[in-house]
Amino acid sequence: MRNKIFVITVASAFIIILMIFGLLHVKYDTYTVGNARFEGGVSSLKLLNPLKSQENIVKKLSYVRDTAKEWDLGFGFIDNIEKVRCKYIDQEGFSKQYDLAVTDVEGEYPQGANEIMVSRRTLSDLGISEPHVGMEIQIDINGTRNFILSGYFTDYSEYFLPKAFLSKAYMDKVKGTDGVTECLIIYDTLDSSTVDVRESICTALDIKNDDTQLIGNGSIDPAGSGLDNSYLGYLFMVAMILICAYFLINSSFAITINIAAGIPLPDTVLRVNSISYYRYLQIVTNSHRVRAWRDHENALHNSLGFVQKHPARQGNI
Repeated sequence: MRNKIFVITVASAFIIILMIFGLLHVKYDTYTVGNARFEGGVSSLKLLNPLKSQENIVKKLSYVRDTAKEWDLGFGFIDNIEKVRCKYIDQEGFSKQYDLAVTDVEGEYPQGANEIMVSRRTLSDLGISEPHVGMEIQIDINGTRNFILSGYFTDYSEYFLPKAFLSKAYMDKVKGTDGVTECLIIYDTLDSSTVDVRESICTALDIKNDDTQLIGNGSIDPAGSGLDNSYLGYLFMVAMILICAYFLINSSFAITINIAAGIPLPDTVLRVNSISYYRYLQIVTNSHRVRAWRDHENALHNSLGFVQKHPARQGNI
């Protein structure tokens, strides 16, 4: 019985803590991953055709945690209809910007000038239900029509055109032509609900807030900085549960000691600490302190009118 009470108490506290961290995980998925998928990327804040001096200023801002370079290569046409937004970004930048926004990536990022990586939505528009890496697909991009599929993925931003990613070799070929725009993606740490991120960046760059060189509203922090207040609330709950669990476990352990000692409850609940300490000493050590606390327990029993639990013995205990 005493072991069951103790085990149930510990298990209950552990399960409650797991539930709290489970809620934190759901909150993370809902806020960070959900928003990244809806927006189609981690940050919508981009500086178009930035000067080198502007890049240096942005990178030194205390509230900018990172940047990445991306090239907008224009649109891709399927049956003469704009169906794809074409991009080039290096693999490190792809991880920063799109790892949270896309899933089920098959294949690899394009390397050759005629390679392309597209979303499953684009493959569906092409009428391809069973794609495979290495197959040829037809999308009209800047006069080039035939591409080799190097990879494909699932995206979730249904309010925007699906993206297609091309290689650096292709970007170098069309760089400087009409419709190709260099972008500096900015990952800030500001809370856009309380701070105008655009205004802060524009002030630092000495450009107007309505300047079309800066587009977007801000970024989503993969570390979940926008959830700081929520996390503090959850951590407070965990701390309170741990404190309550400590007192509950301590009380349960003390009660089981009383039950084991044959002392009725609740008449002796105020004396249980002495008996608990005696039991602890009896388990972990064999010294004169055990004898002293054994005699103290017997005195407690005698004062309550019980039979002596530990008659005097000679020699080691």
